[in-house]
Amino acid sequence: MFNHNRVFIILIITIATFLAAGCSVAPLPSEEPTDLGEKTGATFVLKDKTAVEVRETEEVTNYCLQDGSVILVIDRPVLLEEAPDSPFYQDPVRPGQDFGFADLSPEVQEAIRTSLESNPPHFDLNKQLERAWVRYKKYSQDQDFRPFRILWRHYPCAESEKVIYIMTEAEGLKDEWSTDNEQTTAAFDKATGERIPPEELFTCSTEELADTMVRLSGLSDETKMKEMIEAFDLSHLVVYPGQTYLWYPEGTLKDQTPAKYWLTFDNAEQIQSLYQPWARPYSY
Repeated sequence: MFNHNRVFIILIITIATFLAAGCSVAPLPSEEPTDLGEKTGATFVLKDKTAVEVRETEEVTNYCLQDGSVILVIDRPVLLEEAPDSPFYQDPVRPGQDFGFADLSPEVQEAIRTSLESNPPHFDLNKQLERAWVRYKKYSQDQDFRPFRILWRHYPCAESEKVIYIMTEAEGLKDEWSTDNEQTTAAFDKATGERIPPEELFTCSTEELADTMVRLSGLSDETKMKEMIEAFDLSHLVVYPGQTYLWYPEGTLKDQTPAKYWLTFDNAEQIQSLYQPWARPYSY
């Protein structure tokens, strides 16, 4: 005889096993557009098994609970054609400079825009969703509550003989008292607009680059340096005129202080020499 209870139990176990794998993407039934936007057909499952639906409008992407409550809003990324007047960090970027972007052909400019839209640089969405959920649980009963919001933009930040570098910057609240900022740099061929893999920009392997950059930072703690070399990630390079920095996201390193750890270099020329000659960012 067909046992409905047994089938139901097996189904529940299967679903629980799937969710236990962590943050995942699964299909959702399509619906008519609402004021929150149209469902994209995906949902995220957070660490505590909370489901978050994705809805899009022309201006933003909303991440909503199943009752429609919004916990995270991400503005549609925009490509600025010159560096902003007030960068989040006051590095040696020249505000208002386009670093040769205006000199690129319309076809190359469009190719860069298309690449950034279809394959945006690294962004830790899972981390932002978990933060947004914590904030929602803590403050959603407040009358003035506003969802966690991320402002996302791209802009030229440096150039070389054959490369234009485009910064991607994502700014948002970290908690009720502070903001957080993620930066990364993508390299594009000035002649074609094609994205250049970051490992091709340098004269050495990624492993050699990690070792060299960490040791050029002037640190003396061998244990810490070894940890930083192992955690090296090219997606966290930030390129400015004549300068290159490396940052480690919160939680990357043991006993990490500050939460977002930056490597800076006293001898910029030593870092510059690691680039291929055609990719070396101009100094101004």
